[in-house]
Amino acid sequence: MAKRPTIVFVTEKTDKNAVLREALAAEFKFQLVSDFDEVLSMVEAKRAMDLVITDTHKPRIFCEYCADALIGIPILIVADQFSDDDVHQLLAAGATDCLSLAGDSLFLHEARIRNHYDNKRKTDILGKVAKFDRLTSVTSRDGFNEAIDIEWRRSVREYNTLSLLLIQVDEFDSFAENYGIGVANNCLKRIAQLIDHSCLRAADLVARYDENVFICSLPGTDLQKAMLLAERILEAVASLNIKHDFAANGDRVTVSIGCSSTDPHQDGNYHELLQELEDELEQAQVEGGNQVQGIGV
Repeated sequence: MAKRPTIVFVTEKTDKNAVLREALAAEFKFQLVSDFDEVLSMVEAKRAMDLVITDTHKPRIFCEYCADALIGIPILIVADQFSDDDVHQLLAAGATDCLSLAGDSLFLHEARIRNHYDNKRKTDILGKVAKFDRLTSVTSRDGFNEAIDIEWRRSVREYNTLSLLLIQVDEFDSFAENYGIGVANNCLKRIAQLIDHSCLRAADLVARYDENVFICSLPGTDLQKAMLLAERILEAVASLNIKHDFAANGDRVTVSIGCSSTDPHQDGNYHELLQELEDELEQAQVEGGNQVQGIGV
């Protein structure tokens, strides 16, 4: 039997709009919640959530409070009726659609909910392709960009330190030019998997950031621990013993690593952290490569 998609229904009265839920019960599983923070907790716990519907009497506040965390999940507002101004404000706050119980039939509400779910499902399929780097089997840069935005906000809420590693294969252009694209691609695959296996915690994320550059997001990891992980990756890459007779320094493939760490706050953003990260990687390369440079922001 196919697993039913989950609709989180945010309501202050569990018997309110029961008719609408009953009409969809054969196709969807409903999770009833009454607290805005419970919705955020479900997101952070990565609980199944395909749609969010709310009939709370403060829908705009709900959208302003939860919309950022619910990116990619349709938010539908249910009320007896809406003015044009109501709809404008709710859509601006992050709602996907407004269902007027007095103005539309139950059949139309069902159809619109199904359509929103179907569009979300198709978007998820396309998103998985976009977030996956086919060569190395780690997350793509698009996937990282989405994940780091979410991780920054989570770190702000939980007062967590966030560290990043930026890892570049040294002298990769000369390696690819002399050994061929097939050998070069195999080198990237091996290094990507080594980095991925080195980041052991469930919250850690490894992504391909550029052709021969990888990035690691390490929530809850301070600068000292991130630097130790970077040193282990540096040594592990060297132990792969991939021959590079055309390198200016040594005869094996090595990497340079930049490391940056910060305590995210509400008024900041992760772009400063990324800039410091790139600066640290550049410094490691300027000093000859095959080393780690790090800074706390």
